[in-house]
Amino acid sequence: MKRTLKLNLNNFDPIPESLAESLPLLPNFSDHVDFLEVDLCELFHHLYLDNYGQNVPNPNPIHQLYINMLTDEDEFCFRGDGLGSHKEAKIGESNRFGKAFCRWFLYKHCSITYFAHLDKVLGRKNHGFSKLNGFNLRRIDKGDTPDYLCFDERKNIPYIAEAKGTYSSISFKNAKFNEWRNQFKRVQLVDSKSKTYSIKGYIVATRFKNEHNSRSESQILAEDPITNGEFPIENNDDLSRRFRRFIYCNHYAYIFNKLKLPLLGTALEFGFNIPQSIRFTVGLWRCLVPPILEQEFIGGYFLPTLSSEQQLFYINPFIYDDSSNLINIPLNPQLNLSLPGFTFFGLERNVFDRVRRITSRGSEFWEQLGVYENEYDEREEKPQGLSILRDGSVLAPLDYFQFIETIEI
Repeated sequence: MKRTLKLNLNNFDPIPESLAESLPLLPNFSDHVDFLEVDLCELFHHLYLDNYGQNVPNPNPIHQLYINMLTDEDEFCFRGDGLGSHKEAKIGESNRFGKAFCRWFLYKHCSITYFAHLDKVLGRKNHGFSKLNGFNLRRIDKGDTPDYLCFDERKNIPYIAEAKGTYSSISFKNAKFNEWRNQFKRVQLVDSKSKTYSIKGYIVATRFKNEHNSRSESQILAEDPITNGEFPIENNDDLSRRFRRFIYCNHYAYIFNKLKLPLLGTALEFGFNIPQSIRFTVGLWRCLVPPILEQEFIGGYFLPTLSSEQQLFYINPFIYDDSSNLINIPLNPQLNLSLPGFTFFGLERNVFDRVRRITSRGSEFWEQLGVYENEYDEREEKPQGLSILRDGSVLAPLDYFQFIETIEI
């Protein structure tokens, strides 16, 4: 299931290889692609990773997650006047989707796999970032700051990213975009000797179309700003390496929390070890569909999101035979075709094992973290509802997986 948006780049150097064939190489690297295609399953996967902790998402992250709120046209367009019943709700939903599109765009086109929220770092001296790295990313002015720290595997350097989502008209020349640029001037990276380092970044702003502003276009505007600093961070391999460690650990802390393993998630985030004598029971599953056929995952499932009427029928289905006698049937959701299915979320077993070792043995194992070694071309078609990312996380219908056993790790 896919939708399209327009893309506008400004001072984006170099143009991502995935877009180079579609973009004329103009001197200022500014032009647009008419049809930037987004896989909705991948988009909702990023939305789930970014917005939910241990709480069960509502609606369910794959089945009917906002799908009914989108029109059937090829362009990404919300029904009616968009999500939210009033101004504040619309702003909240726009920001949520703006962050999802930002993460999706950086993942798909800028080699960014791992994300950490910047507010986990700023002004928190006892946080794992300070203990593990010895550097301080600090606020130097009032006002909003960017959203993410992220890591480019191809260039082996960290970035800062700011995500925006809006129904309003935006351009690189208006006041809103200039204010978003100013957010990069409000943070600064310093070391113990007060040296300052500049970090490149991304602004990814998404303008949403709805049926009430049908003359507008859904589009992504992306720019490549930089923070203030004396020394470029890309010239300091040791500093980039330390950032990589911090961003990886925070990224997987979020995933472990979603897997109902909060102690392991906290150990990753704050940088402490858990004795190997402490064990955790997890579920082991096998994938039944290509392109990840037979691969094993640690994870579990979400029950379908049901209305009160559906819950009543699900708990007590009133099924009678021809003589009006009540029939007892198994409470299996597959027997009621009107009910949504279950959703599986998990982490590839080898990736899980590597991250788990960090929580028990510390720094000697974090270097072993790497991009999930998938053996398929990301461009090939996948079964409907299946999303697998380079971090090893998977979100898909439960029917695509077979439970093997519970194990202790």
